[in-house]
Amino acid sequence: MRLLIAVGCLCAAISCRAPAPTRDARPQNILLVTVDTLRADRVGVGIAPTMDRLAAQGIKFANARTVAPLTLPAHVSMLTGQLPPTHGVRVNGAALDGAHPTVAERLQHAGYRTGAVVGAFVLDRRFGLSRGFDDYDDNIRRDPAAVDRFNAERRADVVIDRAVAWINREDHRPWFLWTHIYDPHAPYDAPGSADASGIVAAYDREVAFAD
Repeated sequence: MRLLIAVGCLCAAISCRAPAPTRDARPQNILLVTVDTLRADRVGVGIAPTMDRLAAQGIKFANARTVAPLTLPAHVSMLTGQLPPTHGVRVNGAALDGAHPTVAERLQHAGYRTGAVVGAFVLDRRFGLSRGFDDYDDNIRRDPAAVDRFNAERRADVVIDRAVAWINREDHRPWFLWTHIYDPHAPYDAPGSADASGIVAAYDREVAFAD
C-alpha cells in the first residue's frame, strides 16, 4: 500500500528532511493527521517518539504558522487552502458555506474514498467541513447542559481505533482520511495526568498520549 501522510498542528509544523521523488504514477492513499494545540517545542524532545520518527521521514516546513489560533478557522484553512478573510470562518461556531470547495470534495470527484474522524465537537458536521467526505465520524458524546459544549471531545485512542477500522474496510479505490486528535487541548486529563506535577507536565502527558 502506498501512503502519503501529512501531519499538521495548530501552532507550528514539524521539521524534517524531504524524501526522494518517485515516478510511480499510481494514486497514493492520503492520511492527514491534525493535532490540536500541539506546540512545536514539544516535538523532537522525546515526548512524542512516534511523531519524531514520522518527522524524520517527511518533508520539512521550518517556518509554518497557523492562520488562526482557533480550531475551526485553522482547520477550514487547511482543508480549503484559503485564509479566514476569504473563507469567512473567523471563530469557532461559524459555518463554512458551499462557495468554498474543500480538498475532500476535490479528491472525491477524482475517485477517492474519503473519510474523517474528528476528536471534538468544535469540528461537528454542522460547521461545514463534512462536505466531500463519504464518511464523517463526529459521533462525540456531549452534555447539552454544558456551558462550553465546544470542548466536548473523545480521546485519541478512540479516534485512532475508528480511523484504523475505516482504513481496513474492503474497497478498491484510493482513499483520503483526515484524523483529528484533540487531546493536547485543555483540559489536561490524559491517563496518569493526575500524578503530573504542574500544568506543563500535565500538558506533556496529553501530547505523549496523543502520540
